[in-house]
Amino acid sequence: MLDPGTQALLAAHRVVFLRVGLADAAKRVGIGESRPLLNQAIGGIRARIRQLLEERTPVYEGLARI
Repeated sequence: MLDPGTQALLAAHRVVFLRVGLADAAKRVGIGESRPLLNQAIGGIRARIRQLLEERTPVYEGLARI
């Protein structure tokens, strides 16, 4: 959803954004499992999840129609 081409395609569809907090996001992705974006985390996996949520939430909110 971060790619502008994907965002343009989604503009013609209903997009639902389900907000989750840090604790729920960590549970969903699984701390310690094989996750490329998290395994490279400097400062810890939870810090990286927080950073991703902060970066991506505005994009997700902008695409959401519901």
